[in-house]
Amino acid sequence: MQPLFASEDNPVVNERQAQPRQTAPGTSSRRQTTPIRCSTPDLSQPSEDLLQPGTNVEEMMRSIMSEEMRTLEAQMQQRFTSQIHKATTSTPGFDDLARGVRETPLTSRITSTITPKFGSISFPRFDGMSNPHDHLLQYKHVVQSTNIPTGMLDDMMCKLFVQSLKGAALRWFCNLPPESIDSFDELSLEFMRSYSVHIQSGKTTKDLWGVIQGPHESLRAYIKRFSKVISEISGLDDGTALFKNEICARYPPTIQDALHRAKGFIA
Repeated sequence: MQPLFASEDNPVVNERQAQPRQTAPGTSSRRQTTPIRCSTPDLSQPSEDLLQPGTNVEEMMRSIMSEEMRTLEAQMQQRFTSQIHKATTSTPGFDDLARGVRETPLTSRITSTITPKFGSISFPRFDGMSNPHDHLLQYKHVVQSTNIPTGMLDDMMCKLFVQSLKGAALRWFCNLPPESIDSFDELSLEFMRSYSVHIQSGKTTKDLWGVIQGPHESLRAYIKRFSKVISEISGLDDGTALFKNEICARYPPTIQDALHRAKGFIA
């Protein structure tokens, strides 16, 4: 029996242990290890091994999608709210604009008046670019034609006036000082002062005398234009028109003759 350990007396064992281990050509002397691959199960497509008996796959998928949709909606809502807050806080004069919408130039006495039932009204809309006097006349006619009690008519004309405005005129009304209007007369005065530049001066007899038929104007067009000027003249009598015809037919040589002939047309 051979000894188990090498010694000076057993050189065979030492020689065997000293010889290196032979490896196949092209291979490393280190121990080859095979990597272990771990696969993660796809939860979006659950396999039968992950499901418990009796599990409804459709309901589970619907639950997962609903949760994702709720999360997405919450994120979008938060982003939208943040953008709105940023826009409103960065807008110059935003507080002033909001305050102007809340406030009214009418006194609390007028605003506290209970609006009676009078049906629907179609108001003419004034934008600040037409004659304010004509708008007031038309507005008064529309409101007075309703069945609003006489004792409440003035207050209601103040409350309803804003419905007849639009554009720049509406902004003018909202910018009036709060609690500054206590009657429709005060409101009408402020309205006329602000838009008096659009008030056209009334026609006079002098304007009528200046209506002359053009060289290429038809008689029909001339009569239409002449009648329009007559309708814009207040207090025009027939004597003035007849006197004009007399002067044009027989031109007076002197002022005295014109005055003498004018006496015949004075009523």
